[in-house]
Amino acid sequence: MAKDWASTLVELLTSPVSLVTDVVDVLMDTPVHERFSNSIKTDVFQDSHLRDLERVSTDRKLRPGTILRVGRTGFWHYGVYIGGDETVHFTSEESDTSEDNRVMRTNMSKFLGDAEEFQTLRFPKKVCGQRVYNGKETCARAIEKIGLGDYSFLGNNCQHFAVWCKSGVAISGQTVVVNGGESDSPVYRARIEASTSAMGLLGWVKVPDLIEVFGIEVSRTLFASNYLP
Repeated sequence: MAKDWASTLVELLTSPVSLVTDVVDVLMDTPVHERFSNSIKTDVFQDSHLRDLERVSTDRKLRPGTILRVGRTGFWHYGVYIGGDETVHFTSEESDTSEDNRVMRTNMSKFLGDAEEFQTLRFPKKVCGQRVYNGKETCARAIEKIGLGDYSFLGNNCQHFAVWCKSGVAISGQTVVVNGGESDSPVYRARIEASTSAMGLLGWVKVPDLIEVFGIEVSRTLFASNYLP
């Protein structure tokens, strides 16, 4: 839908009302996607320019082969949506960063955990010179690796895996600062795990995800209780 400046102006003028209703919705424990401010973002003001800033999606449909990320305490967790409300991702029964992690096929509820929202990624035609695979190819690459272990926090993590499924390049924007996003080192691993634990105390602070340096963008935000498989 074409963006509309009139809708943007009206949304700006009514934003104080959204702030008040946000407080009420929190007190009433209203589901995120049903809260007044989020309803008007996806319904009434879906053609506002402000949606470009917040990337709230009016399209709730997920397409197979889409790379997803969801917020965890201190980091982003990545996976490949393969359709049928299922995701392939590097995880374990206990944790997403356990040494026992392996590539697993799970339902979306396992991938989302208790997150209220999640995001999708948009890929360019090529990443690091490699062509990007279509949805069907991406799903096949992910499913082929089910059962794979050898998890490494810096060198072979959930983001490396998900991006590899889409692009053939195992890179991680969350490890760019310490090792360029590709290699592994016990020293770097200790540093990043220590910083993750410390930032995890704040909950909303995460290891910086610089995936954009590879030309990959965070595309859409969807509400966990509102998407259509």
